[in-house]
Amino acid sequence: MTHQRSLVDTIGTAIVSGALREGTVLNIEALTRDHGVSRSVIREALRILETLGMIVARQRVGITVLGREQWHLLDPRIIAWRSHADDAQVQLRELMQLRSIIEPAAAELAAGQGTEEQLSAVVRAAEEMTVAYRDRRVAEFTRADLDFHSALVTAASSSVLAQLSDTVLAALRLRYSGSVPVFDEEGERALAIHVQLADALASRDAAAAVALTRVLVDQTRDRLGEKAERTGEAASATADNES
Repeated sequence: MTHQRSLVDTIGTAIVSGALREGTVLNIEALTRDHGVSRSVIREALRILETLGMIVARQRVGITVLGREQWHLLDPRIIAWRSHADDAQVQLRELMQLRSIIEPAAAELAAGQGTEEQLSAVVRAAEEMTVAYRDRRVAEFTRADLDFHSALVTAASSSVLAQLSDTVLAALRLRYSGSVPVFDEEGERALAIHVQLADALASRDAAAAVALTRVLVDQTRDRLGEKAERTGEAASATADNES
């Protein structure tokens, strides 16, 4: 990881966590001293954060941290930073809501106007998921799953939906970022639905594709919700033990 990228991650994480609150004025000299990097690296990192809507340079004030309503919340970097913040569950719920809108629409469009090559990419990803699941290879399964959903959005042949593809993938990565198991009964059911969805798209059955996509999104939301409940219960138990 470059110094610039590391610095962007550090400051971005500090902003979403609240360590750097809205209205805080950032000092380039202090950042240079604290992080041991050159002023040019600091300026470039701040430029990136400004493009994300997290800070702004104001005359006679300086570089100021902005509130969340200004952030580009669909950017994968902000999604990743917020996944470790106090409002991680709020973000998760909102991303699942977004997926429930995007993916069924993408499935319907893909069934109707996706090219044979695009639909073949969805089928191929489902086949790769099946092989990886059989062999219990987590990394390969994760990659194939992400490829599946990326291919699904691409097959919709919509430039607007295509721009949301990275957001969908960032939401999916949250599925693999915690303790939710991959190779269990629910995982096997999810795999079967992926295969059925690929078949529905290959046969251009839009109604079936939409229904199966909704089932997948609902299943992911339910599993992540169960994980959140377990995390909350564990945190409460820890707090009770410490009190």
